[in-house]
Amino acid sequence: MSEACLHIFDVDGTLLDSMSLWDNLAHRYLAEKGLTAPADLKKTLEAMTLAESTAWFHEALGIPEPPAAIERELLALIERQYREEVRLFPGAAAFLHALRREGGRMVIFTTSDLACITPALRREGVLALFDEIYTAATLGHGKSGPEGFLAICRLQGVSPAETLVYEDADYAIAAARAAGCRVRVCPNWP
Repeated sequence: MSEACLHIFDVDGTLLDSMSLWDNLAHRYLAEKGLTAPADLKKTLEAMTLAESTAWFHEALGIPEPPAAIERELLALIERQYREEVRLFPGAAAFLHALRREGGRMVIFTTSDLACITPALRREGVLALFDEIYTAATLGHGKSGPEGFLAICRLQGVSPAETLVYEDADYAIAAARAAGCRVRVCPNWP
């Protein structure tokens, strides 16, 4: 299946079919509050940080809770959706199990929070297949440059040339390639 010594997997959009969660989060949150989302909500929020978004919800939409409380509610909604709804892409579990049977070393590198992804991966029966989970927060490097991929290779004692990265985001694909890793653009599980 692979000649790589190390397999680095992204989670959102690669293993877990979770991108619609992020695309619809604000609409779902407002619906749970009994509010109708403005037609241009996605465009309004796309360049905002979470803190800026929650302040905007409070000020522009008149949600009475302070921004910090809105942020906690959004995070709870995200965690609940991962825990109950987010699923693996078809074919991902079979691929991961086959790779584990071959003896491949597998790790995760994600920008998501562990509290979100681990319940979904556990429920889907694949969490135990991974040797390590690295987050951008715990690693101290994101995926916008090669540093995160290089750090994982060093921690795993493997050269980038012996590493295969499974990723869906263009910027992360470019960063993995800049690190010298091979890349498989996903999801396209057999």
